[in-house]
Amino acid sequence: MTRAFIALKLPAQVIDALGDLQSALKKQGLKLRWVQPANIHLTLKFLGEVSVEQLQAVKNVIQELSGGYTAFTLESKGLGVFPTVKKARVLWSGIHGDVDRLAALQSDLNKALVGVGFVPDNRIFKGHLTLGRIKGRIDGKKLVSAITACGSFTSSSWAVERLILFKSVLKPKGAVYTELFTADLAIGAPEDRSQRPEDLVSSRE
Repeated sequence: MTRAFIALKLPAQVIDALGDLQSALKKQGLKLRWVQPANIHLTLKFLGEVSVEQLQAVKNVIQELSGGYTAFTLESKGLGVFPTVKKARVLWSGIHGDVDRLAALQSDLNKALVGVGFVPDNRIFKGHLTLGRIKGRIDGKKLVSAITACGSFTSSSWAVERLILFKSVLKPKGAVYTELFTADLAIGAPEDRSQRPEDLVSSRE
């Protein structure tokens, strides 16, 4: 069995900007379990433990779905928490840009995976980039103050050009992510092609 998920990678300059954002938040006194910048990605679907046969089915779904979408543009902007400030467990930066295209892609992916035996995710999809996780209690006033101080964050935009299936191996120091399969979106990327494939970095956690 393989622990796996489907996600979008970020270009190096966005990862660097998110690392700077984390540093600014730390200076505000926040003590979280911070995600390593290079580990940050945009999750579309967490699959859990899957068999070899299921992995092949997932690859087929990704390959077929990717051909129906052209590349689109996103950016990271602002800060928020899940589920609420009083019960905060995740600190994240939001996703802006072609969010309708992102939501449609995630919805189609979810439906296609149901067709090959995966449980549907009925929660409303909210694209985000996890910056840190909160264990136990946290000072709500300090959290709000930090979010207010750093909430104007906006990254450069990047082109979403491919879907990636990742393997996740849990280790004492965190999970290690390995790419298992990549499918490019159809021809027709945005005119801004500043984010080339060679600029993308591997996601590790």
